[in-house]
Amino acid sequence: MSRGPVIDPGQQPVAAGRTLESVNSSTTTTAVAHEPGRTRTRLPRWMRFGWVFVAVVVIGLWSLLTGTKIVDTTLFPSPTRLSTAYSEVTSNGQLWNDISTTLHELGLAVLLFVVVGTTLGVLLGASARRFDIAYGPISTLFAMPKITVLPVFVLAFGLGLRQKVLFGALYGLFPLVMNTMVGARAVPVLYTQLFDSIGARLLFRTLRLTLPSMLPFFLTGLRIGYVYAGIGVLLAEMYVSTQGLGQDIVSAADRSTLDHFWVFVLAATIILVIGAGIIKLIENRLASWRG
Repeated sequence: MSRGPVIDPGQQPVAAGRTLESVNSSTTTTAVAHEPGRTRTRLPRWMRFGWVFVAVVVIGLWSLLTGTKIVDTTLFPSPTRLSTAYSEVTSNGQLWNDISTTLHELGLAVLLFVVVGTTLGVLLGASARRFDIAYGPISTLFAMPKITVLPVFVLAFGLGLRQKVLFGALYGLFPLVMNTMVGARAVPVLYTQLFDSIGARLLFRTLRLTLPSMLPFFLTGLRIGYVYAGIGVLLAEMYVSTQGLGQDIVSAADRSTLDHFWVFVLAATIILVIGAGIIKLIENRLASWRG
């Protein structure tokens, strides 16, 4: 009895007129084309500009609620009153001066916690033993309400720029250290063994292996730390400062209406949202580049 060709279960049948090499070539091409991270999916236009639609809906709903007195306009002013308050605080340059002060303090705080946090994160995360010893206490300190040590900062560093920068850096330090430690431990073992086999020096290993591998974790920690540092700077301005958006928020809260208060709150929020959004865009770009 004649039997048909035997086909291996793991092998695909080859159609007539096609060679095995052509099938393998097309299969490889298909695999590469659909490999995750190799292609970028473009979002629909309505999704890319969806924030405009959300903003219009929020402003419309806000106007409706304040116009019909459903919400207390003393606490939540209408968009028209908020626009008037914005004109009042910008007419004499007060808003821009205080925004400049807060941005200056926040920039110095970010620079400080990036240098210190990256160094600590790499050193503590490079060793499994150091990671196991340090990660738990650091995460516990991160959960501590750091506003309670503000009086210590005031007594130690006074009421000037240095105190606000250091307090903001303290807020942003812990997220960056923790994420950098995790990133330092995330280097693939196979790559580590490869660098060991070629006798790579510490500097070469750090620049070509450790830093690229931990970069996504670093950017995540930087984004979170930036927001926390901004909160720390604002808190320091609220309690022990005569300048900055934090002090403006406290001063405006004592008035009969909160029109100016919300202008300063929105200004501070925009600073934090834009900064975090820029870092997130960099994260997305690098993620697509790493593929």
